[in-house]
Amino acid sequence: MDSEGHVYVLQGHKLPEESLATLAERFTKLPQGWKYRVKVLEKELVMNLTPKTRIPSVQDEFDQIYIRIPE
Repeated sequence: MDSEGHVYVLQGHKLPEESLATLAERFTKLPQGWKYRVKVLEKELVMNLTPKTRIPSVQDEFDQIYIRIPE
C-alpha cells in the first residue's frame, strides 16, 4: 500500500515464493509511508484491463513488479 492508500499486487516475483511472507523485513528502500503485507486471496483477483487502460506499476529493490489495483 502506498502513502495515499492505493493497493498494489505483486504481478511477478523473482524471489522464492516461500520468502515473500517475510519480505517486509528485508526491504531497505521502501518509500516513506508505504507498507508491505501479504494476503492470501480467497478468490481469484480479476482486473478488467484493456490496451487503453493505464496500469500504474512500481518495481521494488528486488526487481519485482507490482501493479496498482484499479479504483
